[in-house]
Amino acid sequence: YPHISDLKIQEMLDNTVELAERCTATIKDRPQGTYMVAPALPAGTPDYDTLLMDLVLAGIPGRFSGTLEGLLPEYRTRLLHELNTIWDMGFSAYFCFVADTCRWIRAQGIPLGPGRGSSAGSLVSYILKITDLDPLRYGLIFERFLAPWRTDAPDFDIDVGRARREEVIDFLREKYGHEHVAHICTHNMLKG
Repeated sequence: YPHISDLKIQEMLDNTVELAERCTATIKDRPQGTYMVAPALPAGTPDYDTLLMDLVLAGIPGRFSGTLEGLLPEYRTRLLHELNTIWDMGFSAYFCFVADTCRWIRAQGIPLGPGRGSSAGSLVSYILKITDLDPLRYGLIFERFLAPWRTDAPDFDIDVGRARREEVIDFLREKYGHEHVAHICTHNMLKG
């Protein structure tokens, strides 16, 4: 970066070290080639695999007419494939949490985007109304979002209206505890 002085680079490095020293998170190594596993949940939590299935079965009539048995074969096959992958990788609770959050956001009348990025490739996300795009209609691939051979956790790209975003953060802190909620953001620089 020729436009950044050596002094500025050193300041940025010092700030990075200072920030790292303040962090208290412990990151565990995982064996090469294994996928991330959802975090351990407290004792007494519901059976999230069953809860996810119940939410999906309840959501089918809202997206399609009928039941699981009445879905077109390609939809039923895709749905069962996705559910098995989610269950096997331990992400049922994650899907339930995100679906609950999206339901709450909509119930409050807070603007919420239709979902974007790889999460739009999930039929489960569509049925749970996390996203608003039918992935089969648009030929979107689930494995771009979540697959056993991927080493990263699935990422839901949902956009919340800026004016009321803090309400969503407050809801999450109240529901799941302040120590379990982080607000992240991305900064971009546009050059003219």
